[in-house]
Amino acid sequence: MGTSALAARLAERGAVISGVDPSAEMLAVCRERHPAFTLEVGDFNAIPFAGGSFEVVVSSFAFHEVPPPRRPAACVELARVLRPGGTLCLLDVMFASPASRGEARTAMGPYWDDDEEYCLVGDLDTLLHGAGLGATSWWQTAPFHWLVVARKPGGE
Repeated sequence: MGTSALAARLAERGAVISGVDPSAEMLAVCRERHPAFTLEVGDFNAIPFAGGSFEVVVSSFAFHEVPPPRRPAACVELARVLRPGGTLCLLDVMFASPASRGEARTAMGPYWDDDEEYCLVGDLDTLLHGAGLGATSWWQTAPFHWLVVARKPGGE
């Protein structure tokens, strides 16, 4: 959930919001701002909602926090909570290639976070397909930001 800025904008447009964050403190702030939201402590590898709970799952600038060895299971968990025919929208810092990641590191200099391992678009695409999601579409929204939209088959 983070700061809930994106969730608040979606709620303004009629979305019913359920959110997950590993920080109980962050959720307390969010709950104070948005008492109508359903909020639970959890993370990408332990989403505390039943399978098939959501028509749409949105993640904004959080997936890079998942350690690379845990990303395959995180993608399976994202697919689990989507309904058949549901959509995943994931926006994050990602790169098209190791070379573009290296260029970004050089360009950002001291602002680059060496503790983060940012995804490569192709690697995440492979993980999403391996988790049972398909029909992925990719857009580079800024120099270091990519949006992926993936669908869970079925529900047609």
